Amino acid sequence: MNRKKRQRLNLIADGQQAIVGLDNIEIWDGADLALLREVLTDLIEREEYRSIAVNLRSVKYIPSGFFGMLYEWYENGINIQLHSPQPNVEQMLWFRMFFR
Repeated sequence: MNRKKRQRLNLIADGQQAIVGLDNIEIWDGADLALLREVLTDLIEREEYRSIAVNLRSVKYIPSGFFGMLYEWYENGINIQLHSPQPNVEQMLWFRMFFR
């Protein structure tokens, strides 16, 4: 992953769970989704994390492709958590399955 992309991404990994976020980006676009997909795929497939979380603290809009990506991993046995969602994101009905 190039340096410019890395600067937009926050990653905390402790060997058990990896938490990924794009701080201060309120509206994710296709490039943001591609970056998240790249990082999460690497964590799941190469580093073999079975539990991932996405920090949604500042996110107000998420592309629909994000939902499909999470659901696919969920169906494959990956524990998915979404942290600190904004109220409008939290109201997305089927998305609630990933909230505690």
